[in-house]
Amino acid sequence: MIPLLIVAILIHRIDNLSFYKDGVFIPILSSEHFELLVKDPSRYSVKYVEVIGLRAQVFRELESVLRTSIGGQSSSIRNSTLLSVVKPLFQFESRLPAYTKKTTRMGERSRAT
Repeated sequence: MIPLLIVAILIHRIDNLSFYKDGVFIPILSSEHFELLVKDPSRYSVKYVEVIGLRAQVFRELESVLRTSIGGQSSSIRNSTLLSVVKPLFQFESRLPAYTKKTTRMGERSRAT
C-alpha cells in the first residue's frame, strides 16, 4: 500500500518535483521508474522545485529565447518551465564537437563550470 501512496503523492506534485536516478535527472517518468523505485528506492532522489517570483520571470525569459532559437517544446511534458530551459541547453551541449567536450587546454575553473 505504501508504494501506491508514494506514487499518488508524486503524481499530485509532479510539476514541482524533479526526479533523479543515480544522480541523473529524469525528465519523463515511466512505469519502469516506479517499478525500480519500489525495488530499490536508494537509487532515486527527489528535489522540490518551486519556480515563482524572480526565478519564474528568469525562466520565462530564458524559455522564450531558447524556444525561438532552438525550436518549440511540448506543453504536455511535466516540469514544462524547468524542462523548456534545461532541455535545449543539454541539446546544445550534446551537439558540441568531441574536442570541445574533452579538451584539457583550459583552466581548472573553466573545466569545472
